Amino acid sequence: MRITDLLTEDGILLSASVANKEEAVRMLVAGPDRFGVLTDAALCQADVLAREAQGTTALPHGVAIPHAKSRGVTGRGIAVMTVPAGVDFGAGDGTLSRLIFLLVGPENDPGAYLEMLSSLLMLLMKNVGLTERLIDARSSAEFLRLLRDAEAK
Repeated sequence: MRITDLLTEDGILLSASVANKEEAVRMLVAGPDRFGVLTDAALCQADVLAREAQGTTALPHGVAIPHAKSRGVTGRGIAVMTVPAGVDFGAGDGTLSRLIFLLVGPENDPGAYLEMLSSLLMLLMKNVGLTERLIDARSSAEFLRLLRDAEAK
């Protein structure tokens, strides 16, 4: 599965300013709606935050990947934001998250978001420096190009 098959320029928020992870999730929930998969924003947000409460989705090196299956969506959705100042997602190494991907999938397809999560993690791990290049992207088009280039490797 290719991340860029689900992510469009409309789902990319660059240089966002958020006070906390709840605000970041609120802003990102609007992203999947632009793809036509969101049926209930409040339910989707609640599902993502409930999943986050079970354990952090923060990774080392300033990345967080909040994700959930939800009755508030009808399909797979991805949105992403960069937060230059960082936001606390509870990373074990104490770093603030500056690159935040939101992954959602329908409740009746529990493997949907896990497949997206696996694809995204593999993409970030096998492409040294990709995280920083994505954080530094100056436009949504550049962000997508960087992801497409990494997926092509």
